[in-house]
Amino acid sequence: MRLTFFTLIFLTFFSAHSALGPLVPVSEIPESVCKIDFMRSDHSTYHCSGILLDQVHVKTAAHCLLSDIKKIEVQCGNQSSLVTEKIASSDFSFEDIKSDINARRFDHAILLLDQKIDIPSLPFITDKDEISEVIKESDECAFFGVGLNPWLNGTGHIHGVKAKAKKISFDRETLILNAPYQAVSMIGDSGASFLCRKQGFSWKNIGTVSAHGWDNETIIAPNNYAPLIETSPDYVTVSEKKTIDSPNIKLNLKYWVKPFSTYKYKEEVYNTVDKVLVKFIPRRILGNKVLGQLILESSSQYYLCFDQNQCFTGTLEDVELDKSSLSLTKQTPSEFR
Repeated sequence: MRLTFFTLIFLTFFSAHSALGPLVPVSEIPESVCKIDFMRSDHSTYHCSGILLDQVHVKTAAHCLLSDIKKIEVQCGNQSSLVTEKIASSDFSFEDIKSDINARRFDHAILLLDQKIDIPSLPFITDKDEISEVIKESDECAFFGVGLNPWLNGTGHIHGVKAKAKKISFDRETLILNAPYQAVSMIGDSGASFLCRKQGFSWKNIGTVSAHGWDNETIIAPNNYAPLIETSPDYVTVSEKKTIDSPNIKLNLKYWVKPFSTYKYKEEVYNTVDKVLVKFIPRRILGNKVLGQLILESSSQYYLCFDQNQCFTGTLEDVELDKSSLSLTKQTPSEFR
């Protein structure tokens, strides 16, 4: 009976430690790793993880952004800030990730902070071939999050869990950490930064922890599908890496809107008509979408129509349309077709 008792204690200890994986020493955890508290409308709070990309942007997992979030607070090192804006990858879908593991490659979100956090950021690798090269050349990888951790009083404490680089591979477009019972993400590790390094060198940011798989592997959204940070003198915006072939739209310049283009205003979708001139000034870029001001450039009494009976005139603010709807040159309907 005594032997059975001590055997059970040993197996429980060994299993818990194995499931968590070898820990990164606290002194080696990057300061830019963040704990994110999400406060819901019912006053409950849940945790996700993230990492600073610069002083005002934090990357986390898109599936952390539930619909009833009322307040988000980010803590990186001993500094904290509230979140003023949250932007998920434009191709992320809660429905898709339920049936397709590969859909988790889009599980990225960017949080915009209302106060700067003055902590150095790590190299942010976004090219797929370079990500593969980093993994190949690295001695070790790790994810850094605040997941359920039996050694640190449960969830909410930042820790790093090591993984051998050779256990990381691309499965179609998603990174898989295939190390069952050695390095498995837990509740709260969603959005955790996934970093790799060579011995003696600094960590490199290659992905975002998305989920714990059925086979006890960890699923990682690689950064080649993560939003990139773009800056301008007046605006800080987010664009999608994978839309690099879209028109190179610059903020605060005037563009012509192509005839018959659709766009969104106050949750309704309308279209520009074919005989008037419309210009657009981009104020913010969100993946393939552009937000900004729509301006009538002709004498027509209308230019924005949902149907022939519902049109608007003048100048509209906070209009959303596709990058592909814009052109630097004026186009007639025949040219557009």
